[in-house]
Amino acid sequence: MKNISVTIQDIKETGYSYKPLPPDLEVSFGKNLKFGMGFQFKIDNENDIFKFSTIINYMINGYEGDFLNFSNTITFKVTNLSNAIIEEEGGFMKIKDDLIVSLAAVCIGTTRGLLAANTKGTDWAKFPVPILDPKQVVEEMNRLKDENNG
Repeated sequence: MKNISVTIQDIKETGYSYKPLPPDLEVSFGKNLKFGMGFQFKIDNENDIFKFSTIINYMINGYEGDFLNFSNTITFKVTNLSNAIIEEEGGFMKIKDDLIVSLAAVCIGTTRGLLAANTKGTDWAKFPVPILDPKQVVEEMNRLKDENNG
């Protein structure tokens, strides 16, 4: 990324709630525990600010609703942010994937740590945010975006 540097300006937890695990139910990833993750972006191109919000939830097969929700927003100062923006037809902006992958890596790891701190001492502490490849996460985001816009 040519002449681009990134620093973290702020990390803010924006939401956290959970329900106790059902008694006498063995819960595990790959069996009955589902993990969901989503992202939202806000870009202030004039001030080189990129806000990256991460939303996660845990669901248990056979039960209604989410059992755990967590969200946070990390504000990045991206010097020369305009160098990472690709103008598309119709006035839409696309951010270069290598920048999104780098920011996603920071956000996923930060979210894992914040959630671990919040769930310490609860049954949910046994279920940290899974290890994810940020490049694969961004590829999946792009695929879903293309499906929704196509």
